[in-house]
Amino acid sequence: MFQLVQPFDPEGRQTLVQPFFYQDTRLTAQISRYLKQLLESKLANSIQLGSQFQARSVQYTKEMAVSVGAEYIINGSYWEQGEKINVLALCRQLQTGEVKASANVAFKHRILTESQSLKPQNFEQAMAQQTAFAQQVIESNQLRLEV
Repeated sequence: MFQLVQPFDPEGRQTLVQPFFYQDTRLTAQISRYLKQLLESKLANSIQLGSQFQARSVQYTKEMAVSVGAEYIINGSYWEQGEKINVLALCRQLQTGEVKASANVAFKHRILTESQSLKPQNFEQAMAQQTAFAQQVIESNQLRLEV
Protein backbone atom coordinates (compact mmCIF):
# COMPACT_ATOMS: atom_id res chain seq x y z
CA MET A 1 0.00 0.00 0.00
CA PHE A 2 1.06 3.60 -0.41
CA GLN A 3 3.06 5.13 2.36
CA LEU A 4 1.26 8.28 3.40
CA VAL A 5 3.38 11.35 4.02
CA GLN A 6 1.00 12.89 6.56
CA PRO A 7 -0.45 10.87 9.44
CA PHE A 8 -4.02 10.07 8.44
CA ASP A 9 -6.35 7.23 9.29
CA PRO A 10 -9.35 6.92 6.93
CA GLU A 11 -10.80 4.13 9.11
CA GLY A 12 -14.56 4.52 9.42
CA ARG A 13 -14.77 7.19 6.71
CA GLN A 14 -16.33 6.57 3.31
CA THR A 15 -13.61 6.95 0.67
CA LEU A 16 -13.95 7.01 -3.11
CA VAL A 17 -10.88 5.93 -5.08
CA GLN A 18 -10.58 7.14 -8.66
CA PRO A 19 -8.44 5.65 -11.44
CA PHE A 20 -5.04 7.31 -11.68
CA PHE A 21 -4.26 9.50 -14.70
CA TYR A 22 -1.34 9.06 -17.07
CA GLN A 23 1.01 11.99 -16.45
CA ASP A 24 -0.79 15.33 -16.77
CA THR A 25 -3.51 14.03 -19.08
CA ARG A 26 -7.00 12.98 -18.04
CA LEU A 27 -6.41 9.58 -19.67
CA THR A 28 -6.25 6.20 -17.96
CA ALA A 29 -4.75 2.84 -18.86
CA GLN A 30 -4.86 -0.69 -17.48
CA ILE A 31 -2.41 0.13 -14.70
CA SER A 32 -4.74 2.98 -13.63
CA ARG A 33 -7.51 0.51 -12.89
CA TYR A 34 -5.05 -1.83 -11.18
CA LEU A 35 -3.86 0.93 -8.81
CA LYS A 36 -7.50 1.82 -8.06
CA GLN A 37 -8.42 -1.77 -7.26
CA LEU A 38 -5.30 -2.22 -5.15
CA LEU A 39 -6.11 0.80 -3.01
CA GLU A 40 -9.77 -0.19 -2.69
CA SER A 41 -8.76 -3.63 -1.44
CA LYS A 42 -6.65 -2.01 1.31
CA LEU A 43 -9.34 0.42 2.47
CA ALA A 44 -12.13 -1.05 4.58
CA ASN A 45 -14.56 1.77 3.75
CA SER A 46 -13.96 2.29 0.06
CA ILE A 47 -17.15 2.80 -1.90
CA GLN A 48 -17.99 1.96 -5.47
CA LEU A 49 -19.58 4.33 -7.93
CA GLY A 50 -23.12 3.40 -8.93
CA SER A 51 -23.96 3.02 -12.60
CA GLN A 52 -26.84 5.51 -12.35
CA PHE A 53 -24.67 8.60 -11.77
CA GLN A 54 -25.19 11.54 -14.14
CA ALA A 55 -23.20 14.75 -13.79
CA ARG A 56 -25.11 18.02 -13.66
CA SER A 57 -22.17 20.46 -13.80
CA VAL A 58 -18.48 20.69 -14.63
CA GLN A 59 -17.61 19.62 -11.07
CA TYR A 60 -17.96 16.00 -12.11
CA THR A 61 -15.59 14.52 -9.53
CA LYS A 62 -17.15 16.26 -6.55
CA GLU A 63 -20.70 15.45 -7.68
CA MET A 64 -19.72 11.83 -8.20
CA ALA A 65 -18.25 11.54 -4.71
CA VAL A 66 -21.24 13.27 -3.08
CA SER A 67 -23.66 10.97 -4.93
CA VAL A 68 -22.18 7.90 -3.23
CA GLY A 69 -21.77 9.52 0.19
CA ALA A 70 -17.99 9.80 0.20
CA GLU A 71 -16.21 11.91 2.81
CA TYR A 72 -12.81 11.54 1.16
CA ILE A 73 -11.57 11.05 -2.37
CA ILE A 74 -8.26 9.54 -3.45
CA ASN A 75 -6.86 10.32 -6.88
CA GLY A 76 -3.50 10.77 -8.51
CA SER A 77 -1.28 10.30 -11.50
CA TYR A 78 1.64 8.19 -12.63
CA TRP A 79 4.64 9.28 -14.64
CA GLU A 80 7.22 7.42 -16.70
CA GLN A 81 10.68 8.63 -15.75
CA GLY A 82 13.25 6.53 -17.58
CA GLU A 83 13.26 3.05 -16.09
CA LYS A 84 11.07 4.13 -13.18
CA ILE A 85 7.40 4.83 -12.73
CA ASN A 86 6.50 7.50 -10.21
CA VAL A 87 3.01 7.33 -8.67
CA LEU A 88 1.63 10.42 -6.95
CA ALA A 89 -1.53 10.08 -4.83
CA LEU A 90 -3.64 12.56 -2.86
CA CYS A 91 -6.41 12.00 -0.35
CA ARG A 92 -8.67 15.05 -0.03
CA GLN A 93 -11.51 15.81 2.30
CA LEU A 94 -14.47 16.33 0.02
CA GLN A 95 -16.15 19.24 1.79
CA THR A 96 -13.08 21.43 2.25
CA GLY A 97 -10.81 20.20 -0.55
CA GLU A 98 -8.01 19.99 2.02
CA VAL A 99 -5.29 17.43 1.32
CA LYS A 100 -5.30 15.06 4.30
CA ALA A 101 -2.62 12.70 3.02
CA SER A 102 -0.31 12.25 0.06
CA ALA A 103 2.05 9.61 -1.24
CA ASN A 104 4.83 9.42 -3.77
CA VAL A 105 5.95 5.92 -4.72
CA ALA A 106 8.57 5.04 -7.33
CA PHE A 107 9.21 1.57 -8.70
CA LYS A 108 11.05 0.02 -11.60
CA HIS A 109 9.18 -0.42 -14.85
CA ARG A 110 10.28 -4.05 -15.17
CA ILE A 111 8.10 -5.28 -12.30
CA LEU A 112 5.00 -4.78 -14.44
CA THR A 113 3.67 -7.62 -16.53
CA GLU A 114 3.49 -7.22 -20.30
CA SER A 115 -0.30 -7.00 -20.11
CA GLN A 116 -0.17 -3.97 -17.77
CA SER A 117 0.00 -1.10 -20.22
CA LEU A 118 1.18 2.28 -18.99
CA LYS A 119 0.10 4.47 -21.86
CA PRO A 120 -3.60 4.75 -22.62
CA GLN A 121 -4.60 3.05 -25.88
CA ASN A 122 -5.76 6.31 -27.44
CA PHE A 123 -2.84 8.39 -26.13
CA GLU A 124 -1.34 9.38 -29.50
CA GLN A 125 -4.73 10.35 -30.96
CA ALA A 126 -5.75 12.30 -27.85
CA MET A 127 -2.47 14.21 -27.76
CA ALA A 128 -2.77 15.08 -31.46
CA GLN A 129 -6.29 16.43 -30.85
CA GLN A 130 -5.19 18.33 -27.76
CA THR A 131 -2.32 19.91 -29.68
CA ALA A 132 -4.62 20.89 -32.54
CA PHE A 133 -7.11 22.55 -30.22
CA ALA A 134 -4.35 24.31 -28.29
CA GLN A 135 -3.46 26.29 -31.40
CA GLN A 136 -5.34 29.52 -31.88
CA VAL A 137 -6.31 28.76 -35.47
CA ILE A 138 -7.42 25.38 -36.74
CA GLU A 139 -6.93 24.97 -40.45
CA SER A 140 -8.98 22.16 -41.88
CA ASN A 141 -11.11 21.60 -44.93
CA GLN A 142 -13.09 18.94 -43.07
CA LEU A 143 -15.22 21.39 -41.13
CA ARG A 144 -18.29 22.62 -43.00
CA LEU A 145 -20.92 24.90 -41.55
CA GLU A 146 -24.25 25.68 -43.14
CA VAL A 147 -26.44 28.47 -41.83
